[in-house]
Amino acid sequence: MRIVTFYSFKGGVGRTTAMLNVAYLLAQRGRKVVVADWDLHAPGLSLMERMQPLNGDGFGKGVLDYLLGLKESKNPKKAQKRVVIADIVHSTHLAREAQRRKGDDLEEPRMQGELFCIPAGNLAGGLKKFTDAVKNANLHNLTNFLSYIDPEDKRLVFRVFCEELRQTSIPWLMARSEGPADYLLVDCRTGITELGDLLLGEATDLNVVVYGQDPQNLEGLKIALSKFDRQPWELAANTLLIWSLEPAGQEVLKRKQRELKRAMVNELCRKDGLGVPEAFPTEYKIPYHPELPLTNVPIVHTYAQSDLSRVFADITQSIEEKCFWDDFLVSEYAKIDIVKNKMEGDHAAQRMREILADQSWRGYLLKHAYTHLDLAHELGLEWIRKPWSWEVFWDGNPFERVPLLKKFGTGDRKTLINRMVYATSFTVQHKKVLLEQLAKEPDHAKERKLAESFAEERTHDLTQSMLTAWWTSVEFLGAMLDWWCMVLSYQEQTDVNTRVIVEMLEGKGVPNWPDSEKPIFNLLLAVLLSQDLTKNGDAFKKWMREHDWPLQPTAYILAQNYLTRSDAPSRLIQDHAWFVAGFSALMHAKDLFGEQKCEWLAKAITACEYCPDDADTLTNLGVALADMGRIAPQEAKAEYFQKAIRAYEQSFIIRPDDAGTLTNLGNVLVDMGRIAPQEAKAEYFQKAIRVYEQSLIIRPDDAGTLTNLGNVLVDMGRIAPQEAKAEYFQKAMRACEQSLIIRTDDANTLTNFGGALFNMGRIAPQEAKAEY
Repeated sequence: MRIVTFYSFKGGVGRTTAMLNVAYLLAQRGRKVVVADWDLHAPGLSLMERMQPLNGDGFGKGVLDYLLGLKESKNPKKAQKRVVIADIVHSTHLAREAQRRKGDDLEEPRMQGELFCIPAGNLAGGLKKFTDAVKNANLHNLTNFLSYIDPEDKRLVFRVFCEELRQTSIPWLMARSEGPADYLLVDCRTGITELGDLLLGEATDLNVVVYGQDPQNLEGLKIALSKFDRQPWELAANTLLIWSLEPAGQEVLKRKQRELKRAMVNELCRKDGLGVPEAFPTEYKIPYHPELPLTNVPIVHTYAQSDLSRVFADITQSIEEKCFWDDFLVSEYAKIDIVKNKMEGDHAAQRMREILADQSWRGYLLKHAYTHLDLAHELGLEWIRKPWSWEVFWDGNPFERVPLLKKFGTGDRKTLINRMVYATSFTVQHKKVLLEQLAKEPDHAKERKLAESFAEERTHDLTQSMLTAWWTSVEFLGAMLDWWCMVLSYQEQTDVNTRVIVEMLEGKGVPNWPDSEKPIFNLLLAVLLSQDLTKNGDAFKKWMREHDWPLQPTAYILAQNYLTRSDAPSRLIQDHAWFVAGFSALMHAKDLFGEQKCEWLAKAITACEYCPDDADTLTNLGVALADMGRIAPQEAKAEYFQKAIRAYEQSFIIRPDDAGTLTNLGNVLVDMGRIAPQEAKAEYFQKAIRVYEQSLIIRPDDAGTLTNLGNVLVDMGRIAPQEAKAEYFQKAMRACEQSLIIRTDDANTLTNFGGALFNMGRIAPQEAKAEY
């Protein structure tokens, strides 16, 4: 359940209206939404006719009664009668109307999801009775509300409310609805109040701040955004702004307000330790609509195709993205899959549509999205957003030991050189060139030019989503270690202290660097070493090779360190750590021979077997088993190959039609065919051909798969009846020719092509043999 708080410094700016329109659109998308009126001093949501319960009795108990019940829960006589969430959450007339309504000639109802309401309380007895109840509840100390009841209870009352809602069985109206709410939208008290502070605090996933365009609202917005003790990146990540009810005309006044706004933005946006200012939150303007202040019915319900409805649709989409709704995660990971498979144009778009429509693929992509979210959360965003001191990596003063750094002035050079560490988009070669160019600039121009060289990248890093934070962290670690190795190459002395890098590779924490003490840091470093996925880290890996640190075995040990050191890793992260361990062992085994190869393949198989429901790990398991079969004694080969085939087939259940796994399956089917009895060979080869062709439908320009297809076609031609041989050999030649168009000088493909030509020449008519 995602929690979104709607707040305004002043009333009358359309906060409740905005919340209701967003709630409607979320429910229209199929989400299960609960709106709660926590504006206990000016409850507006509770007075809306269409938000009344379906039973026709009007709102009874609400948030106020829930809080009073908590207060009285220590009284044994009253505890059993305590008001719980199930007593105050109600279905609404608006949802029922939208669920039944059919518009635009659509057969489906306009609202696919649910919209329930939790009122502020019962207003039927009049305002005085309600306000007296608010006063008597002693709600002025909500922060310590529960400790008032029990001195040992330090929980925030709003957190307790949210947790109980998560666990409440809500009587949804639609048969397909089940489980807890997807969203809780909270209508918050205006002004500077403890209640507002409570609801805008750490318990929420996103704060939506609504404000008008007059000077008081702008000043109120500044107060609201500046009152929290926050890091420079948190404002844009956790806040969305709505500038509401913009009137037509009055351009002079509007221009004046925009100038005030710019001044406020400059004052509010903090700078990180490298001097890069944070981004201002995403903002949407809601134009004035004459019906907006006169109705309680959401505009998106009444005028679904209006410009105003489109603005609310954009706001809703932004909320879903910031709250990482599942559909958004799946879509983003589908795009990553397309990029990974190097597909472009119409074929890529079609492939993405197929992936999004396939429930197995969606489940696989969603799992990986949540894995990377878990990884980013465990690592912590401060990793890439809070600059470190240079002294973390050096015992002495590097500026006095590195000739090139001496060329920078003493005033700002520490910040200047530190900034270079954060430039993940530059390779180490680019950094060398840039540093040498900057060294020739006058001192007053150095900082400005370096800031310009990567300010845009740094701003992007400060505002990026948690969805990409893990891989950015891998990039950043590679960039930092590359920079460190680059500076080493400029050293005049040969006795450089490499303690820091050695301790990292040994899985130890680095002094004065708390992040390196975390178990997750071992896994982060293991990923950097094990996979060639970043543009950074090459100089560091070269340093390792020069100093006899084997890459993949070190990655394997670091991944194992994480699994050993972490107290309670999430299952998703644990699976990822086993994947990294298995992948590292598998990659290392490829460079080995004999007993050593067997030893590391066995390690890869053991690691991969720990997570039997991960598609990537199952594919790696298949590769390790197939490789083991290729070097096993003749009598053991078939058993390994059959296990590899089963591993690939299990991978397909989780992630169907993956081109890489299909190619690997084709390879092991060929291996199996080559050792099978004569009467079974054709069956394995035919299966391999079909699998390769299926892979090429997904990834039509994969040179390796085309080469393998040509290879098995030659194998099939050799055992085919005499009249069918030529067809197989000709198909093999065409496959090799296609592969050579993509990869013109590949020795393996040229060899296979030669084999196909040679076999064709053997069966060709006498007059054509010489040509082949």
